[in-house]
Amino acid sequence: MVPTQRPLRVDRASLAGVSVRLFAGFGGERVHVLVGPFALPYALDGDAGVARDGVLAGGSAMLRFAQPVGGAMRLLATLRIDAFANRFRVAVGDVSPSLASPRIAVALAVGLGWDLGL
Repeated sequence: MVPTQRPLRVDRASLAGVSVRLFAGFGGERVHVLVGPFALPYALDGDAGVARDGVLAGGSAMLRFAQPVGGAMRLLATLRIDAFANRFRVAVGDVSPSLASPRIAVALAVGLGWDLGL
């Protein structure tokens, strides 16, 4: 979700979406390198006729570190880079875009995971 941009203006816009990803890769017990495609169906909402639905798509590369913390639990840290094949921009009249999707996005994440033993 992207919070509403320019909430009290005519070019107000907000974005909600869900990412669907498929990764494949290689690695050992602690370090994994993963790549794969993604699709992000989205709903764009705003004033002045900017509302629309669509799908952003592209490819991702991820480096993941896993540190065992006991039993099947792991502390996970990931660095992910997404490259978008398409994008959208929202502009009203001569106003510069109030919301635009990126061409490249970088994400860092830290969390806990567990091995399902499958």
